[in-house]
Amino acid sequence: THFGPRCGTESPRHGVAVRHAMDIGLDRPILLRITVGVYRCPRCRKHRFFRTPLAFLGPRHFYVQRCREKLIASIREDQMPIGRAAKRMDRDFNIGIAISTAWEWLRESQPDMQEIADYEHLVAAAFSGVICVDEVYDKSYGILCATDPLNGRTLAYELCDKGINQERVIAFFQRLKAMGIEAEVVVSDGSS
Repeated sequence: THFGPRCGTESPRHGVAVRHAMDIGLDRPILLRITVGVYRCPRCRKHRFFRTPLAFLGPRHFYVQRCREKLIASIREDQMPIGRAAKRMDRDFNIGIAISTAWEWLRESQPDMQEIADYEHLVAAAFSGVICVDEVYDKSYGILCATDPLNGRTLAYELCDKGINQERVIAFFQRLKAMGIEAEVVVSDGSS
């Protein structure tokens, strides 16, 4: 038996089902075949049947969580553009994913509003007065990024899916000001 995810009612096993998932492999792709229990909740009417939840594989996901974590670490920790991170997944781990899937995984992994507010408060409190601002392009996407080079922190970034223009840059600096970050020195590469 298992407990229903919506109501917590003890539910007997009705049968089994097979799920397939892709995992990281150093020499070749690894396709997992996972047998899970299918349970029937006697209390719920609309969502009567449910399967054994898997901690490493979300519902309706084909790639295990480890694949998502490797891609996101490549982008966040190694500071790779999304297109290069997707190519790295194929080259190093035999996981061929589309760039659109990489964008989806990155968006799903974004921190919640409280984590963002805590981080913004931290960088504003420790701000040195110097901002480095740059823009990075990945195909049709542009990313504005502001860092504090003396503290080694990213202050803010913004994904511009329709390109970067003067209005977006002004709004970006207004967002920094609203965070309590007003620069004494701005370092840029001379972009108009």
